[in-house]
Amino acid sequence: MHFHNIDKIMDNINVHNKYLLTTIIAERARQISEVRGVNPVQEKHPGEKAVSLALCDLEDNNVIVQLQNETIPDAIENELENEAALDEKKETEKKKMNGTADVPETDN
Repeated sequence: MHFHNIDKIMDNINVHNKYLLTTIIAERARQISEVRGVNPVQEKHPGEKAVSLALCDLEDNNVIVQLQNETIPDAIENELENEAALDEKKETEKKKMNGTADVPETDN
């Protein structure tokens, strides 16, 4: 069993958040496992699991990690705004179905 230097991996990809690191490792493992046919990464280390291969790639600095510009707090805020807009739309449609939608008053 090979033990990987997590600090070295974090320095290699310039990520200092273990939760984000976990996501990156999982994504790389997914990429490795989805390769059809001859997989050069798996040929170098026969019998290794995709997660171990991903860790080796990141530790050896064999891959380039590009993060999206959107930060996690921004992504959460955007998701909350989308959910609020969807809830408001559903509420409006529900009022229309029940006949209780706000009807503007007219001056007579």
